[in-house]
Amino acid sequence: MNLDNMEKLSKKMTEIIVSIDNLICDVKPFINGFLRKEKELELETIEKKINSFSFSKKPIPESLFKEKESLRFELEKIENVQKDYSKFLFLLKVFLNEMLFENVPITGNKLNNEKLYKASLHPDFMKNLVIKGVLRPGAEIERNCNGRNYKGKILPDGKISVKGDSKELVFETIHSAAKHFAEKEVNGLDFWRTRNTFNKLVRLSVFLK
Repeated sequence: MNLDNMEKLSKKMTEIIVSIDNLICDVKPFINGFLRKEKELELETIEKKINSFSFSKKPIPESLFKEKESLRFELEKIENVQKDYSKFLFLLKVFLNEMLFENVPITGNKLNNEKLYKASLHPDFMKNLVIKGVLRPGAEIERNCNGRNYKGKILPDGKISVKGDSKELVFETIHSAAKHFAEKEVNGLDFWRTRNTFNKLVRLSVFLK
């Protein structure tokens, strides 16, 4: 596959992944907000009726207990549907991410700085590096900047944790972490350093080649 086709495929798959994320966001409020709320209100009404009978010391109709159990069962089904649906969408997203990164190499001499930078703009770039074992969870990064030495680590979900002046800061991407401390737009892969197998500090972009 040539570079142009590879970039087109990557763009299309990224669009699909974003659509899946949006779908996950849409389905949760629907299941939680609409269906669940409706059943919860019905259950609340039944419980009020049962309490009313109990308060007046009248026999509680068996049908109310059956209806209550039925509503509880339906609420449980709604919860399971949400979990299963969200899990399916998540696994589909992971699968597409894997396919995307199979077609956009992330290691090896074939990948120059420009291609590496383009690949790194994908929101799950660092996460996939961790999943593929290219970077280990907790891998340390550091950089001297503006008279300070900043140290951080790559979290299992691909986010970047760096010790700030007063607290631990967590960034969504390697580039946003670099921008915060450099105080300008920079390539995070060139900004941050990590140690190679010889314990030598090298740019992250060099380490990934």
